[in-house]
Amino acid sequence: MLRVVVGFGSMAHAPESLPLSEPAISKTIAEMERSLAVQFLDRSARGVTPSA
Repeated sequence: MLRVVVGFGSMAHAPESLPLSEPAISKTIAEMERSLAVQFLDRSARGVTPSA
């Protein structure tokens, strides 16, 4: 899922390749980040990029 989101550079376009809605993708990634205490993505109005 992360790979697809980063590939598109946007969570809004990821549902084109995943059987999930944008809100479901966003929520799932946010829950993974919270549970692991790691930020996977840098989010901005222009999209997402992998965090360093």
